[in-house]
Amino acid sequence: MVVSGVSFMFFVSPKLALVGLSIVPPIAALAVVYGRFVRKITRSVQDSLAASNQVAEERISNIRTVKAFSQEKKEMFQYGEKMHEVLKLSVKESLMRGLFFAMTGFAGNFIIISVLYSGGLLVSEQAISVGELSSFLLYAAYTGVSIGGLSTFYSDINRGLGASSRIWEIIDRKPSIPISGGLKPLTGPKGDISFQNIVFSYPNRPDAPIINGLNLEIPSGQRYALVGHSGSGKSTLGHLLLRLYDPQNGQICLDKTDIKIYDPVWLHSHIGVVSQEPILFSGTVRENIAYGREQFTENEIIDVAKEANAYDFIVNKFPDGFNTVVGERGVLLSGGQKQRIAISRALLKNPKILLLDEATSALDAESEKLIQEALQRLSKGRTVLTIAHRLSTIKNADKLAVLFNGKIVELDSYDALMSIENGLFKKLNKNQILTS
Repeated sequence: MVVSGVSFMFFVSPKLALVGLSIVPPIAALAVVYGRFVRKITRSVQDSLAASNQVAEERISNIRTVKAFSQEKKEMFQYGEKMHEVLKLSVKESLMRGLFFAMTGFAGNFIIISVLYSGGLLVSEQAISVGELSSFLLYAAYTGVSIGGLSTFYSDINRGLGASSRIWEIIDRKPSIPISGGLKPLTGPKGDISFQNIVFSYPNRPDAPIINGLNLEIPSGQRYALVGHSGSGKSTLGHLLLRLYDPQNGQICLDKTDIKIYDPVWLHSHIGVVSQEPILFSGTVRENIAYGREQFTENEIIDVAKEANAYDFIVNKFPDGFNTVVGERGVLLSGGQKQRIAISRALLKNPKILLLDEATSALDAESEKLIQEALQRLSKGRTVLTIAHRLSTIKNADKLAVLFNGKIVELDSYDALMSIENGLFKKLNKNQILTS
């Protein structure tokens, strides 16, 4: 539309066309400057809005804690400050947007006035006729409307680019650990695990290694427990085994093969995880138990629920049995119920390796007893790595590995470690500080 309008303008009168289009270069330069600004300010608005939403989400999801400490007014004030920052940036964006469109509108009026003045002179000199001037004005108006539409489109495009820049950064970022691809053995693993000279620090703390020169061999079918002070790196070892992170140095091997060689999907399919705070999704009980298994039978669901001591409460206490909706993050279930459903999920997966991350630390004695029974059944014939908290979770382990300063400093059975005078495990046991 713009091209055709400009073409007709030059066809009627090249002189008037040059006069009318003389304002275009400065407007184009203004548009470039405005485009850069609006992308930057829009990104700032989105970042500020994300920060305010984070405050709101955290406070609402933890409203009991907020009320318990009488912090309602403080949190409202903090959220108000965040929203005020969003408002300030939005007003700034709106002012610049208004200024840009005011300038483009002024440019359009300037063109009309310039064309009328120059056209009047040309008509008086009989260089063009009144009809030609009228036609030119129609073409100029047609072109001006089209350019105005382009200005709006250009502004919206730049706002979109600014708002989506964070998303593109995430999409374009290449993960250091691939989602899939690698060796897929036709058979499952034996379950031999070895950590060899592992050195690891989290990306946000590169100068503070959590694991520093750690070595540990876990034979297939053995039950090992990790114990140590809070922050000693117990959970980190579990993350490394799952290959959520790669160590900076050393190797983690499964059946004498570096886990980096394996397809991550294959690796994860043979490792079952039961964590301290089980993650459930806002679906039915059946959907949560079957999570990670594409094909299963109803009998398999029932069998694993029975093995996990979950069948009775699912059938007798839930109104719709296995079709009962658990709510967001399992909010409608107790801690023990969520944990037993998580164990059912791990059983259905039938993994060769089992990672128990503080699986009973937050439960009452009755729930712990039921879950310990389920975990004993789950552990049979599997390589088990337990991140220990309560003594009841580690007494039955074949070996206890005691972490200190990022290394294994003691490794033996429970009774053997308790017999070591001034041993670290004995001190931990005595002081009851086996925490995660």
